[in-house]
Amino acid sequence: MSSSPENLSTAQHLFQILDSVLEPRSCAYVAGPLDSGKAHYERIAAQNDCSDLRSSNEDRLKTFVCQLRRRLDYPVFDPGLLKVAGWSPRDHGEFFLEVIRKYAKECWFLDEWEYSVGASKEFVFCWTIKTPCYSECGEQISVIHGIRLIRQAADFTRSLHLDDTKLRSRADDLVQLGTAAEEPEISGG
Repeated sequence: MSSSPENLSTAQHLFQILDSVLEPRSCAYVAGPLDSGKAHYERIAAQNDCSDLRSSNEDRLKTFVCQLRRRLDYPVFDPGLLKVAGWSPRDHGEFFLEVIRKYAKECWFLDEWEYSVGASKEFVFCWTIKTPCYSECGEQISVIHGIRLIRQAADFTRSLHLDDTKLRSRADDLVQLGTAAEEPEISGG
């Protein structure tokens, strides 16, 4: 974590707790829009209030996590529940990337994940560390398909006259992984 010593200490304590219950690469992680996403961009473009989006996105994430927990015989990590006072969005994002690196054997992506700045970053990270990625319906998401989805989301965002820089950067990062990135083995989708 790049922030204050207090934030680093909090993260270390959280990892100690997680280490006490999870083996390395032993859980599924669920990613999806929380603070950004397609509805977020649409509301901003229409100059509508976005204050209730986080709550509805958390509910959607929680519902899918519950469904996945009934299907899988290993833990499922829900990032929507963690809100640490004093942490910036960047602090939360860095923490969740480390959760994925340490604990996720696979990542599941809610529909429209490609519109989310955070979830698209998690997708790129998963491919960088060769963690399998699955769609909400259980299909493995390839690098090529991820590039296509993120570019479509960036095009949509640009069509609303909004900044698409981060989304384009994510697609470019995946292109750099390119054909050199091998598809990880399917572990449980």
